[in-house]
Amino acid sequence: MKRLSLKWRVLVWIAIVHLLVMLGAGTVLILNARKAVQIEITAAQDSAVTLLECMGQDLTNTSDATAIATLAEQIVQPRHVRIRVLSPDGAPLPLGGETRAEAEGDYQGPPRFFTALVAPDVTVRSIPVVVGAGTLATIEVAAVPKDEIDEVWEDVSALGGCLADIRSGAAWRAGAPCGASADPSKRT
Repeated sequence: MKRLSLKWRVLVWIAIVHLLVMLGAGTVLILNARKAVQIEITAAQDSAVTLLECMGQDLTNTSDATAIATLAEQIVQPRHVRIRVLSPDGAPLPLGGETRAEAEGDYQGPPRFFTALVAPDVTVRSIPVVVGAGTLATIEVAAVPKDEIDEVWEDVSALGGCLADIRSGAAWRAGAPCGASADPSKRT
């Protein structure tokens, strides 16, 4: 078996080191992204729960019939959170306020493997709406990390593209001058 020239052995070792550095950087990026997504959606969920609890307390002096209608009319769907109002029997009630429209188009989002790497644990928190002596409804607040994961995927894709371009240019540049300078007959 023919042994690789010194130039190619050096290039192979440089490529291996670059690969290991990129693998380490990618691991750190994914771990940081997972933590950041968790913090962001937890903060959004906590904010929504606090707001809804305050709204529920404001309803204590209203009648049963108007309490749920007032609540459903005032609720909006914030980013990173899905809010549902459930009747005492568990059936979802329609919300009258603004709703966040999902973006339409050809965008497919990140691949499943990436979503699995970055997606945090999703929790659903329930808030009972009590007016008078009984529970009129339950508000469910669920964290929805899709927007944050999409943002991280865009960043990772852009960074990966830049690294690939830089790496391919560096490999071409590393190989080109070695061939010319290694052969003394081709020096000028």
